[in-house]
This record gives sequence, structure tokens and C-alpha cells, in this order.
Amino acid sequence: MTWNELKQKIIAEYNSKNLKSTTRYNAIDKVETLIKRYYPKTITEVKELSNIDKQYLKEQYIQQKKEISVEQKIA
Repeated sequence: MTWNELKQKIIAEYNSKNLKSTTRYNAIDKVETLIKRYYPKTITEVKELSNIDKQYLKEQYIQQKKEISVEQKIA
């Protein structure tokens, strides 16, 4: 399964819940950016994500959010 296939399944699940906020949709895009940046191999083979430590992935995500925040303040 590719990342895009998984992403479409996640979006379909969110759509079925009639979410009022786009926060979860935005988070998918941010996770995708993280994956492309640090784990490009997982874009074509999602099962590679299971080899990544969940806590480490969370830490990278938090770091990425901080970097984006700084970039937005500078711009």
C-alpha cells in the first residue's frame, strides 16, 4: 500500500464522521510532510512505517511543528 492509498482511506474515514473541524485533515498533510522529509521510502511502501519507533516519530513531528511556527513568525 502506498501513502496516498492510506491517506485516502483516512480521509474517507474522517468524511464518514462528519467532522466539524479541518484539524485532522490538516494533521494528515503535516504528517505527510514529515514522512516525505525523513522517511521517503514509506511513501511507496507504508508498511515501512511499522519499523519506525512511534515515540521518535512523535518527537520529530513536534520538532517540525516548532520549525514551521518559527518560519511563519519570520515571514
